[in-house]
Amino acid sequence: MYQVIIIEDDPMVAAIDKQYVEADSQFRVVRTFKSGGEALAHLPELKADLIILDYYTPGMNGTEFVDQLHTLGESPFIIAVTSANDTHIVQGLLARGVLDYLVKPFQFPRFRQALDRFLQARRLLEQGPGSMDQSAIDQLVHHREALPPGTSKCLMALLAISILTMNSRRKLK
Repeated sequence: MYQVIIIEDDPMVAAIDKQYVEADSQFRVVRTFKSGGEALAHLPELKADLIILDYYTPGMNGTEFVDQLHTLGESPFIIAVTSANDTHIVQGLLARGVLDYLVKPFQFPRFRQALDRFLQARRLLEQGPGSMDQSAIDQLVHHREALPPGTSKCLMALLAISILTMNSRRKLK
């Protein structure tokens, strides 16, 4: 069973996160914290496999939390579940190894998809000692997912560029 920690200062969102996580019997929420600092103090004894992380918590933001987590030598998987959608925040957390990033409000199917991504990564990494083949590494690095029928990767890239361009133009106004 995978041990999960939730870092969320809003009790209602923390309860929803817990309900969504524990809808799958492969997961158990071992503790919920209202801040990253509080979680860091208890993390070594809890041995979390997965952290559900809100970016905006008292005393420490998500980026600071991840940096301190890595300084401690801890490396659980992290799924960000947050209202923080500024490009620099998203980019910073992804660059720090966050497995998935959900923007509030979110729906259960998207949350489930993030948990499935975690399960896939863990299964690939737990295939046994030794080395990994390129296909397994590609699945980890690129999160290979099936595209909707009739959708090409090229089209998805063009859509992403269009969205980023629109967001950049809005900020310039």
